Amino acid sequence: MSSSRLRTGRCSLPGQAYVLTMVCQHRRAAFEEADAAAIVMAHLQDIDRCGHVQSLAWVVMPDHLHWLLLLRTATLHEVARRFKSSSALAIN
Repeated sequence: MSSSRLRTGRCSLPGQAYVLTMVCQHRRAAFEEADAAAIVMAHLQDIDRCGHVQSLAWVVMPDHLHWLLLLRTATLHEVARRFKSSSALAIN
């Protein structure tokens, strides 16, 4: 499904809490190795430090992650895109 169709009807409101679930392409266990999981956690913390979100909790699983966050200065789309891009480049 295209990302634009996923965003249909979705709103990003600063100060609101959201749960994001992100799945690795083809459910590949990309975060199974401790080094890759550490990279994912570092990138979650970087987005926090930038002030875009306040992470309330996250769970990194071998092939996906769950992220509970409080939206600050960016949209959900911007936060997800930034995380996916930076973490994928670092892991690969």
